Amino acid sequence: MRVIVTAGGTGGHIMPAMAIVEGIRDLRPDAQILYVGTNRGMEERIAGQFCLDFRGIDALGVKGKSPRQLARAAVVNLSALAKAGRIVRAFKPDWVVGTGGYVTGMVVLAGFLGGARCAIQEQNSVGGLTNRILARLAKRVFLAYPDTAGVFPERRCVLTGNPVRKSISRSLRKGVGDRLLVLGGSLGASSINRAAVHALKTLKDQGLTLKVLHQTGEKDLEEVRRGYGELGIEAETHAFIGDMAPVYAGARMALCRCGGLTLSELSVMGVPAVMVPYPGSSPTASSPPKGSPSSSGKGFSTTPRWRRRPRTWRPWASETVRPSSHRRSQVFRGIRSIHFVGIGGIGMSGIAELLINLGFRVSGSDVAEGDMVARLRSMGARIAIGHDARNLGDAQVVVYSSAVTPDNPECRWAREKHLPVIPRAEMLAEIMRMKRDSIAIAGTHGKTTTTSMLATVLAVADLDPTCIIGGKLDMFGSNARLGEGMFLVAEAD
Repeated sequence: MRVIVTAGGTGGHIMPAMAIVEGIRDLRPDAQILYVGTNRGMEERIAGQFCLDFRGIDALGVKGKSPRQLARAAVVNLSALAKAGRIVRAFKPDWVVGTGGYVTGMVVLAGFLGGARCAIQEQNSVGGLTNRILARLAKRVFLAYPDTAGVFPERRCVLTGNPVRKSISRSLRKGVGDRLLVLGGSLGASSINRAAVHALKTLKDQGLTLKVLHQTGEKDLEEVRRGYGELGIEAETHAFIGDMAPVYAGARMALCRCGGLTLSELSVMGVPAVMVPYPGSSPTASSPPKGSPSSSGKGFSTTPRWRRRPRTWRPWASETVRPSSHRRSQVFRGIRSIHFVGIGGIGMSGIAELLINLGFRVSGSDVAEGDMVARLRSMGARIAIGHDARNLGDAQVVVYSSAVTPDNPECRWAREKHLPVIPRAEMLAEIMRMKRDSIAIAGTHGKTTTTSMLATVLAVADLDPTCIIGGKLDMFGSNARLGEGMFLVAEAD
């Protein structure tokens, strides 16, 4: 069997092609495989690592180009099609398999015209322009995620997931790792590079030093290295990392783009991630797809909006200032006064402080004085030491912590009076309804650290987040913060 595999442009296209090559070799050791990519250097270097014969051609993209650029692309691509035709005629493939990139269009079309059977593989939740066009010629379309947008012919589609190289194996991962992995894709991402450097400086100023491995892309490598050096941060930086297996194995968490292959490799390796979709792509294509780590609760996705003016968020205790785009919480309809049983706890005090800043009357009780009790009192909260039904006053809702027993006199009296009595987790859920983009950090270990890191990243990026954290963050001077941005970050129970 003779197979041409073609991909170009980025590692997100090239590495699935290499995984397919590995699979073909496992099934048909006698198969002859030729890899066709662009002449930009990355493809030929990677082909050599996988002991593949390589042919390079030039091809240009057409999406979003000016008329002059389109004219030039037409000339270059016609020449590329002619060269791809010569390669196909000389190699005589049985199959031509493309995994994306503009060069794929020329090679798969040449294979189709030369009588070869053709297949394409799509890594993302919405197919790219080249693959959408080639799907009309392909005998099979292999999908990483369900084609919810319906851009591919259903009868030709096979849902397989993304092909991942054999070196990407969960067995390599021993423990939880000890460093932060920053990835912007094989070509890098300038916005992530800048934000990561500044966020890590902020964390260092607060006494939190992280081991960092940063793939910057060729363009930003020296700038990022210089930035870390000037800030006194020890970081290992690379323009491109060819062997990601040991990198994933040593990562405690990743900060990355939402590329389909990256998400698949993170899933295989079990690496938690904060994912930042590419703001220049379409909303559907750039978001974590259904079935990805973010959609299944194993990662966090945030849409960058620093090019937009943040939407003003006003206290919704008033009927007239509640943004109409938010669904009103039934629990808080007409509510002005809220009582917290166990208000001095780190989780309860943050919610209480947030509600005070929103204009609610807050009261509470606890078994002893403490720093949190003193802080809330200074903000106007009425707090009693000891639990007694008389502490409730005019409260309309009672919130209790997990440390409060069912026979607590305040909770018991409130139930007798048919007042809403809700656990802290339910109160937190109601607060999170206020924001369009709410992020809950859950798990058994590391919630406070992860919540603090994400809050810091959003704050440094000038996104002005609202935060509820299970510990005091020096940057905010508290465990809670009311921001006017669209993000709310909370440490969940």
